[in-house]
Amino acid sequence: MSDGLSDLKNKWMDAREAQSLQMRSEESQKLVALSAKKLKLSIVEHVKTIVVLVLTCVGITLCFIYITPFKEVLSQIGMWLMQGALVLRIAVELYSIVLSSKIKFTDAAVKSNNMALRFYQFRKKVHGLFTLLVVLVYSLGFYLLTPEFLKYLDGTQVLLIDLSYLVGAVIFTFFIRLAIKKEMMVLDDLKALNDQMGEG
Repeated sequence: MSDGLSDLKNKWMDAREAQSLQMRSEESQKLVALSAKKLKLSIVEHVKTIVVLVLTCVGITLCFIYITPFKEVLSQIGMWLMQGALVLRIAVELYSIVLSSKIKFTDAAVKSNNMALRFYQFRKKVHGLFTLLVVLVYSLGFYLLTPEFLKYLDGTQVLLIDLSYLVGAVIFTFFIRLAIKKEMMVLDDLKALNDQMGEG
């Protein structure tokens, strides 16, 4: 009788443990799926940014070739700075996609956690000083075109061009900040989910 009770108790404990393991496994699968979804959202934002940057770079390059082929050295430096800033930012966005593709949520929790954390820290750096430097280099390049503009246009027109760039830069910066905020919210969620997986 005692053996029968002991067997029954052991079976009950085994069933309870199996149920607990199944619940934890289901919870873990949900976290993995949610993390993968958040990462995909982040990658979509990178792709959108790349498309905008490539179109901008192609647009100004065609403008420099066919509409306003600047001849002076200062203007040439300005053109290279503008194009270089865009190309550098495109390269960083492409590297971000490569880095994010290394995060495998089916890996051991610690390994995927470390990759997600590395990706998160990299994107924070991109959105900090790096973005500011890219905008400053691009703006410097634009204003280096001013002396040659003055050769072909009167001072009022050049002043309007320079002021319109400032207005455009402010609007552009506003949208950049919105995009950064959106991405950082996604990345914060991703980090929190990975922390949960690491604890599990």
